[in-house]
Amino acid sequence: MDNCIDRSVRWADPPTGATARIEIQPEALRRNFTVLRDLCAEHGIAISGVTKGVGGHPDVARLMLEAGIHSLADARLENIRRMRVGGITAPIHLLRPPGLGEIADAVRLADLIFVSNRTTIDAIAHHARATGCTAKIAPMVDLGDMREGVPPGDLPELTDHARALDGVEMTGLGTNFACHTGLLPTRENLAVFAGLTEQVENRIGRMLEIVSGGNSAALLAMNRGEFPPKITHLRLGESLLFGTEAAQGSAIPGTRGDGFVIAAEILETWNRDTDICGPRTRNALGEEVSFKVSGRRHMAVLGIGAVDTVISGLAAVDPNVEVLGFSSDHTVVDISNARRFKPGDLLRFVPSYSALATAMSSPYLCSRTLKG
Repeated sequence: MDNCIDRSVRWADPPTGATARIEIQPEALRRNFTVLRDLCAEHGIAISGVTKGVGGHPDVARLMLEAGIHSLADARLENIRRMRVGGITAPIHLLRPPGLGEIADAVRLADLIFVSNRTTIDAIAHHARATGCTAKIAPMVDLGDMREGVPPGDLPELTDHARALDGVEMTGLGTNFACHTGLLPTRENLAVFAGLTEQVENRIGRMLEIVSGGNSAALLAMNRGEFPPKITHLRLGESLLFGTEAAQGSAIPGTRGDGFVIAAEILETWNRDTDICGPRTRNALGEEVSFKVSGRRHMAVLGIGAVDTVISGLAAVDPNVEVLGFSSDHTVVDISNARRFKPGDLLRFVPSYSALATAMSSPYLCSRTLKG
């Protein structure tokens, strides 16, 4: 009997019959993109649509651009490359400083590079000169989130250094909030950032094209009228994709939270007694497990696990489905109070931002853009 394995299939081929997939729903996303575009425009703020939460998915990028968001941004060069290969020619900003081994791709693929390390700026300038171009850069300033960024007191020296280099042009300035330490924007620290912007503009003798005052965590401050006139730009990801501002997690009026759904196939269904006696240890992920249910329950085993996404970030569309636990490749749900499901059926979940970002980068999940 011939072996049925197709030896010609490469390991990197995308899954065609995956047990879990991400469904992209354009109608919901268009609503969010339009609402945020108009809201920010009322305050004189331009948007860069951050695509790292969707792994640089070209379909989502195109929806942003069609909605009137004129530039995109991502932290991963691989995502920017994916968009370029997918036909995206709009301006794309590189949010994370490139490693020294990524300089050539950063200069080639990104229209603006957020960077604040002198060594990296020197490397960008060197490569740009060698290729006969000028790379646009925007230093990041750390106001207390303690991630990337130059300390405010070091900004003048960095500005003078960059201004003296051939191959780079400082066209922007940025800062960050609520990513590492949870620092929130306030009237006071935003005023500090505006003052630093004025200092930079005085040193270089011209206005900066982009003064980026933060991310989705800055929307509440913007709505409260706390943005100085100098701030003209935001980098928005979570708010565009899920319709929520990131400071308090509240829904933005007029938006939708169902732009993405993760569908997982049921592999098995069983009636099981959850009151099991006997010694137990930690599970395969090193966690202690305690069941939320007792007695005999009807359960389903799904073809999705911790290597695919953040399972704790999944909310079942059917309120009668409850996640009981998971391992690296399986998730167990209680379907006792739901309609009768069988192997091969799909259960759908709305992911959190972190669950979506992880799922979009998983090689085991495929994505499908629905009509709408």
